[in-house]
Amino acid sequence: MSDWFLPRLGGIEVHLRDLARHLARRGITAEVVTPLPGPGEWEGIAVHRLPVRRVPALGIAYPPPLLRRMREVLDAGGYDVVHAHASIGSPAAWTGAYLGTRSGIPVVLTYHSILSRYRLLLRGADPFLGWRRWRAIHSGVSEVVARDLRRLLPGHPVEILPNGVDPDEWIVRPRVPGADGFRMVSVLRLTRKKRPAVLLRILRDVLAYPGVGGNVHLTVVGDGPLGPSLKRLAHRLGVSGHVTFTGALDRPGVARALDQAHLFVMPSIMESFGIAALEARMSGLPVVGRSEGGMDSFVRHGVDGFLVDDDAEMSAAVARLVTGGRAMEELVAGASDVPSHLRWSRVAEAHEDLYRRAMERFGRGVSSLRGSGEPLA
Repeated sequence: MSDWFLPRLGGIEVHLRDLARHLARRGITAEVVTPLPGPGEWEGIAVHRLPVRRVPALGIAYPPPLLRRMREVLDAGGYDVVHAHASIGSPAAWTGAYLGTRSGIPVVLTYHSILSRYRLLLRGADPFLGWRRWRAIHSGVSEVVARDLRRLLPGHPVEILPNGVDPDEWIVRPRVPGADGFRMVSVLRLTRKKRPAVLLRILRDVLAYPGVGGNVHLTVVGDGPLGPSLKRLAHRLGVSGHVTFTGALDRPGVARALDQAHLFVMPSIMESFGIAALEARMSGLPVVGRSEGGMDSFVRHGVDGFLVDDDAEMSAAVARLVTGGRAMEELVAGASDVPSHLRWSRVAEAHEDLYRRAMERFGRGVSSLRGSGEPLA
């Protein structure tokens, strides 16, 4: 159950597609239930597109119609487990988890957002939704999310179900800068939440550092509503000749963009996990990101990247690496050690284990999870 899925392009959408694929390899059928319009099948995955009205501009569905439409899907599906993928503004995910618990279907509820700013909102919603008493296993995509959940759910176990990456899809090689200059890359949606304008200001600051010179280039991969204004900002900042906006790329295109870079930079302060940064790490790139989010799941500060506390520190860290020397060489060497615990083979196994535990805890046997012909929502 998710408010978002392909063809809308983003981290959670791609994660769900990959999760369904890797569960299928383990003999588990996964179907996606979402209010987002699109085809009823996506790359072999059954997708139930709920015909409900959505809030203009926000794109999320109105909750009352969701109840009836989701109940129809659950009643007809014969599901063994409901896995709801939620953030704060996720009425479809929350409705799916609620209906699953009311229907007696084991529920796994995974949170994909940093919750610290919304604790009061979530506490206030509990008297109406009773979500802290649902018969569900709660999980977060990283330790920073799980830590917030433990504060909201005292006495409840909170699991971690991270995003995954397939190492065969990414290129790993040393990338010490040479005479052709220093190339930075970032992969992100061009929205305010991701703070892409900060990238351009960091590029301006780095170009102004003593000893940097002008042979520095930034590639921004992704699209979104801020695209036109970012191009105007690049011109105003005087960096338009040092930045390329590629628009959205498919996975092979992203891999090629990463392969041509020396450093990955992510300015967002609300990265609950950071799948784009993980893909950069799996490609052998050092990563510079913010310390507030969940990138410490796979970035070791000072070993294969830097996790900084503010934008000024990010500019300084990037400038230090652009000027070369031992710092960049050490990060490149550390980045070649890609994180094995986040490979899809391990992540899919962790999902299956949690589904089985949900079935055992909430009254359904585990024998039907594989090979029963009954799917997982």
